[in-house]
Amino acid sequence: MRPDYKVLGISRLNKKSRIVFVTWEPNFEETYKFRAECQEDIDRLFELLPPGIVKWFEITPFPDGPQFPDRECTITTIGLKKRNIKAYMRQVKDGHVMVETLALKNKYTGERTYKE
Repeated sequence: MRPDYKVLGISRLNKKSRIVFVTWEPNFEETYKFRAECQEDIDRLFELLPPGIVKWFEITPFPDGPQFPDRECTITTIGLKKRNIKAYMRQVKDGHVMVETLALKNKYTGERTYKE
């Protein structure tokens, strides 16, 4: 294994183990924001993320009103870049809204990109 890589998690897909390799930079810290269709999607993502990666997070209802179960999540991570977070989000069943809305906090709009 290359020294700049660390195994951060193993996911099970189709009864086969798959190791997820991501670049891990312990001194790298960034704050992102994303939207999820429901609280359960965020809960599942947090179950997949390795311990010690999330420094801080906040979950709030999406401003479109109470008729939608959508949530917004602001998350500060240690050592993970955007592409790595998306790799974990893709493992969440129906996690496409999280993948399509993830952005740096200061660039977040809540709009889906549909191209990821």
